[in-house]
Amino acid sequence: MIAAIRQLDPHHTIYVEPIAGNNHEIALRKFSDSNLSLSYHTYCTPVPFLAQILPNFITQQYEASLCPQTEIDGIEFGLTYAKSNATIASMTEWANNDDEADNARMTDLMGKRLLPWTRWQYYTKPAVILETGANAGVLVDDEAPASQDNINQTIFDSLVVPYPVATAGTPSEYTFDRATNVMSFKYSPAAAGRPLAPGANTLIFVPKRKFPTGYQVEVTGGRVVSSPTAAYLEIATNKAVESVLIKVSPSSSSRTEYPTTEELKSL
Repeated sequence: MIAAIRQLDPHHTIYVEPIAGNNHEIALRKFSDSNLSLSYHTYCTPVPFLAQILPNFITQQYEASLCPQTEIDGIEFGLTYAKSNATIASMTEWANNDDEADNARMTDLMGKRLLPWTRWQYYTKPAVILETGANAGVLVDDEAPASQDNINQTIFDSLVVPYPVATAGTPSEYTFDRATNVMSFKYSPAAAGRPLAPGANTLIFVPKRKFPTGYQVEVTGGRVVSSPTAAYLEIATNKAVESVLIKVSPSSSSRTEYPTTEELKSL
């Protein structure tokens, strides 16, 4: 299948997926294509079965005690495969619940490991018969467009965090402290793979949801080139440094401006 795809498309990343709900060692062979991503899923396995017969507040109690280590193991199995087979990894399914603590925990676990993710699910209506997580969707009303009035605010509060959209180099460390809303990010200006484009800068999304009165930035090894109120913080790297360290924390004043739709398309 990979060979057939490459005959028509030599450029795009191909996502290779093992068993859908795996929280175990990934038994895939190594593939020869150099532009692959492991597409894997991690769920807390006891909970989907319980959610079919028990009220939501009870299953959340089970999640708090049973899920943390299960989810860590599931994440690490995918990363182990990726490192062993020289490929990248993407968490393309997780959650399927409306448990704020679980959503926040998974978001932070994957962020700390620099692991990109796509959450299940966007719509509220279950995608398949007997699927759990009837309130797991981002939308409140599937028939209406997304808006501030038509999103699950609890889920959004757990998912929306500051994060690097693009790194001018190789990222090494990322943390977000939910108690203080402080984000720290470290990267090397040395690029992994092909060289950086001239003038390439690091871009970090700073959501107003977490920084309602604005933010302040501390940078070691670089400089801020975006406006103080930009929703996308842009950092230019100083020459001849081994690493760049960025710290974003809440400001007591100022206002965050959001980009227009056209500006978002250009990013």
